[in-house]
Amino acid sequence: MTPGRTFRGGRTLARLRALVPALGLLLAAAAGGTALTRDSGPPSRASAAADTVPVFGPRRFESGRGRAALHVERFRAPAASGRAFLLRVAPDGAGEVRATVRLNGATLLSAALLSGARATEVPVALLADNVVEVSVDGPAGSAVRLALLQAPEAAFDVFGPRAFTRSAGAPKVETARFVLPAGAGPPFRLHLVNGEAGGSARVSSALVRLNGVQVIGPSDLGQNVGALLRDVALAVENTIEVELRGGPGGKVTLRVTATDAVPPVIEIAAPAPGAATRLREVEVAGTVRDATPTRVSVNGVEAERIGDGFRAMVPLEAEGDNALVVTAVDAAGNRADSVRTVVRDTEAPVLTVDEPEDGLVTADADVTVRGSVRDRTAVQVSVVGLPAALDASGAFATSVPLAEGDNLLAVTAADAVGNAATVARTN
Repeated sequence: MTPGRTFRGGRTLARLRALVPALGLLLAAAAGGTALTRDSGPPSRASAAADTVPVFGPRRFESGRGRAALHVERFRAPAASGRAFLLRVAPDGAGEVRATVRLNGATLLSAALLSGARATEVPVALLADNVVEVSVDGPAGSAVRLALLQAPEAAFDVFGPRAFTRSAGAPKVETARFVLPAGAGPPFRLHLVNGEAGGSARVSSALVRLNGVQVIGPSDLGQNVGALLRDVALAVENTIEVELRGGPGGKVTLRVTATDAVPPVIEIAAPAPGAATRLREVEVAGTVRDATPTRVSVNGVEAERIGDGFRAMVPLEAEGDNALVVTAVDAAGNRADSVRTVVRDTEAPVLTVDEPEDGLVTADADVTVRGSVRDRTAVQVSVVGLPAALDASGAFATSVPLAEGDNLLAVTAADAVGNAATVARTN
C-alpha cells in the first residue's frame, strides 16, 4: 500500500508567514505603489485669489473750518511684482464732504462729492517714493478716510514695458505696434512712468495716442507728475504713437495691460494614473500655468507653489476610492478644477481556499488547490511559492505535486500595495 500524504503546518508555515511582508513590498514596488484615474471638470468663475493689503493708511483727513484743508503725506511702496494698487476713499463723519486727491502729481479725484458709507475706489500707479495730496472741504467735523491698497494683479502685460526718450531737436513721433493675445480681456489699461525712479529725467509734456485716440495730452504730464494710469480700448492689432516734449534726455516708460480672461491650466503629475496606496496621506504634485498669480489647493489643503509647480500632502479620509480635487484660482477669479481618484487599501485580501480540505490523505502524486480572492487592487496568488492564475471573478485552481509523508500547502495572496494574507491546510 502506498504511504498516505498529509498536509501539515508547524514551523514551515511560520517561516512562510515571515516572508509575506517582503513579498508585499516587492509587489508594491513592481506596481509603482500608486494608481489613479483622472477626470477634469469644467472651468468656472470664482472670487479673487487673495485679499488686499494696505500700503498706506487708512488715514483720516479732516476739513478746515469753513474752508478746504490740504493734507500732504509721503510714503514708500514696496516692490511688489504681480501686484496691483488701488486708492480707496470714503466719507468719515456726518454730512457730505468734497475731496480732491492727487497722487504723484496726477489728479485722481477732483472735488468729488462723497456721502453715506460707500467708498470710492480708483486703480492707481505707484512709485517707490510717493506723495499723496488730499484736499477736504465740508462742514466742521467732516472728514474722509483714505487708504492705498495692494492686491493680486489680475492683469498681465500685452505691451512693454518700453522706454521712450526725448531726443535732441524738434519733437518726433515714435510708433510701436502690438497684437492682443488670446485670453486677454477688458479692462485694458495704459501705465506710464515719467522719468527715472528717483524723479530725474522727467518730461514736462507728451502726447500719447492709441489707435488714433489721444489718451495722454500735453497738460497731463509735468515735472511734478510721476506716473499715470488710463483706461483704454484695444483692438486685435494696435498702434501706439508717442511724442515727447521738453528738454532732451527726458523719458517715459509705457506698458499696456489686459485682464486675465481664461482659467488656469492644471496638469497633475502625481499620484500617477491608476494608483493605490496603503498610506493614509498622499503627495499631490503637478503644474498650474496662468498669466496671473494663482492659488492652488487640493481638497481644501493649500498647496506649496514653486514657479509653475505645486505640491501638497493630502489626507486620504476613506478606505477605497478617494477623490483628489485640485482647484486653481487666478488673480482675476478664473477657476479650474481637476479631479484624480486614488485608492487607499490598508486591508489584506480576502482569501478563501475551498480545496483540499484540512487533513486530506491521498495516494495521488498531486492535488488540486482551488479557491478565490477579493481585494480593492490587483492581487497575485501563489501556492507553495508557485504562481496561480486568477480568472475575472478572482477564482483560481492549480495542481501541486506532493511528496511522501507530510505536506504543507500554503496559499498566499498579496495585493498591489503590499497587503497580504496566507491560508494553510494542516492535518
